[in-house]
Amino acid sequence: MLEVGFGNMKTRFFIFIVIALLLMVMMLLLTGGEIVCAIEDGMDGTSAEPSGSESGTGDVRLEIDDAHRYKGMDKAYSKGYVPAVKQGKATILLPLIASGELEGDAITAVPQLGDPSSSPFVYKNYQITVRKKDNPVNNGKSTVSSYLVAFRLPLKSKRENGTYPVTIDIKGREAAGGEVLRSFTAYITITDAKPAADEAPVDGEQPMTPNEPASGAGEAEEKPTSQPKVIVSGYQVKPTAVIAGKKFTVTVTLKNTNEKKAVQNMTVDVSCDSPCLTFLNDSGTIFISKLDKGATKEIELVYRTDMETPAQKYNIALALS
Repeated sequence: MLEVGFGNMKTRFFIFIVIALLLMVMMLLLTGGEIVCAIEDGMDGTSAEPSGSESGTGDVRLEIDDAHRYKGMDKAYSKGYVPAVKQGKATILLPLIASGELEGDAITAVPQLGDPSSSPFVYKNYQITVRKKDNPVNNGKSTVSSYLVAFRLPLKSKRENGTYPVTIDIKGREAAGGEVLRSFTAYITITDAKPAADEAPVDGEQPMTPNEPASGAGEAEEKPTSQPKVIVSGYQVKPTAVIAGKKFTVTVTLKNTNEKKAVQNMTVDVSCDSPCLTFLNDSGTIFISKLDKGATKEIELVYRTDMETPAQKYNIALALS
């Protein structure tokens, strides 16, 4: 919790940073997408733990149990748990602990999957009711009374590599009648999409050989090849709790997912939609001369917040070209 003085008054609030890792694709000769970063009231802004926001009329709070490893998790949230993607499904485990009693010892959970046209997930009704249980943790060595929210989201067969936000809306009610609402955003990284060159031909269409001319063409058509794609593979914020009037640094890791081709002469243009955040880098454009095949590159974004910065979400956009 931060304490910032305003004259004779003191206002207490949280400011945290969350990078909403949206799909980033950079073709070798084309401009790419963007990353959205945000400063958000709620949870610690690390790449492992989902961000959270809270509303409702009740006094009971729901928080992530970051100290224990539940069945299906390779590590606890405090150790860097991230949702798993395996065998065409993305699995999100979200263990929650309530600060008080909830009606029926139950909550409802609904995942918001984003725009259907660009989302990699199969759309259907995923709403579930989760009841408080004594869940085994740490290989069954002990149990924790918690609400273990679990979603296994099927992925579309035609999906793109990238990192996609999934917001999980949680709803409960106190015994006294107050409503408890909480939202957590997790980030799913897809790396197993098939390149265009590996896709099967349309029914009735014969695949072309490298030297075979296209129908009606006078010269051979070049065989499609997979272009380098750059995605965000991770990030880190220092300090994790951003203090109004102080500096903070966002370190973003870019990865060239292509194992055969390097990326050269790439630029990253940085912008922000809020005057409360002052960008302190020498330039708003970061130049990367080369990113080898399969390699990663870290870039640092340094900001200072104004003393009057309110606790809310802000957007920091990165455009690749």
